Amino acid sequence: MTTNGESDTVFLRDGWKKIVKDENLTEPTFLVFEFDDSCVIHFCVYEHGSMCKRMRSPMGKEVIEVESDEENEEEVVEDEDSSTKGFYESPRRKNRGDTSRRCWYLNTFDEYLDNKLNPSFPVDMTQKRTRIPAVLINDYNLTFPNLVIVRDKIGKLKRRISIWKNGSVCLNGIDSITRRNHVKRGDKMLLELKTVDGYHGLVREIKVHIIKC
Repeated sequence: MTTNGESDTVFLRDGWKKIVKDENLTEPTFLVFEFDDSCVIHFCVYEHGSMCKRMRSPMGKEVIEVESDEENEEEVVEDEDSSTKGFYESPRRKNRGDTSRRCWYLNTFDEYLDNKLNPSFPVDMTQKRTRIPAVLINDYNLTFPNLVIVRDKIGKLKRRISIWKNGSVCLNGIDSITRRNHVKRGDKMLLELKTVDGYHGLVREIKVHIIKC
């Protein structure tokens, strides 16, 4: 972004051609841009003629990183069945009479969330990265930018979102978060996903909650 020296007009100079190409803007189109407090500009496209907003933001598709098989071999992330499946239950599934361990877990710790309706899940803190549960992504129709703001009690960090060839969505850099928060054995870590209003599940920030034992 740049400004006109003679006025307060703001221009999108770098990257505009990529937006036009990726969004297939071949005719007059109406775009809405929103600047959030994490220095990220989000946009949505309104279809020509109908003026209907596209249901899925292509932004989530253009900025994801696909990791190679070599990267997968360097670090093994536990299968979802053995890591978070035992704990996670989305609010949309909680009312189905399930009394499993995962319902107990979130019912016990949801008081720590900024908003109990936000999607959240526990973290395996022995890993350098954590897999975001697929059931969570599907239930909330979540999409992710390349870099996401991660906020803990100390401040804000930027962490990379990676999508593997098998479709797994992972948040990198968990180990540095546990170190700077002095997480010890027995402590619990809960991640709360906060989305951009009006952008159909686009995650703008991940809030870290540490529950000391």
